[in-house]
Amino acid sequence: MTSGAQYNIDPRVFVSLAGAETTFGLHITAGQFNAFNVLYNGMNSPFSSFQSAINAVGRSLTNPRNAYNLTNTATLYGRYCSGAGCGAGLKNLNTFMKQQAASTNKLHYPCKKG
Repeated sequence: MTSGAQYNIDPRVFVSLAGAETTFGLHITAGQFNAFNVLYNGMNSPFSSFQSAINAVGRSLTNPRNAYNLTNTATLYGRYCSGAGCGAGLKNLNTFMKQQAASTNKLHYPCKKG
C-alpha cells in the first residue's frame, strides 16, 4: 500500500503486473525477486527483495522520461511490454485487475492521502 501511495499508483496495478509478467512470482526469469521481469540489466536483473522490485516499478512507471501513459491498462501495457506475448499479458493484466474489483481505466492511487 505504501508504494501505491508514494507513486500514486493503485496497489492492485502492482499485483496485476506481477500476475501478468510472472504468474505472481512463480515464473521469474529475469533475476531474484523480480516479480515483474523488469529487464534493467538484461536477463540478469535481480532485486534485493520483492519490495525493492515494487519500488523500482513504481519509480519507472511514474518517471516522465519513460513516457508511461497511466490512463488505462492498454496504454500502460502498450509501453511496458514489447514482444509476441503482450496481447496475452494485457488480457491477464485486465483479468487480475477485475478480480480485485479494480478499474482498468483508473490506475492511480484510490485512497485518500492523509
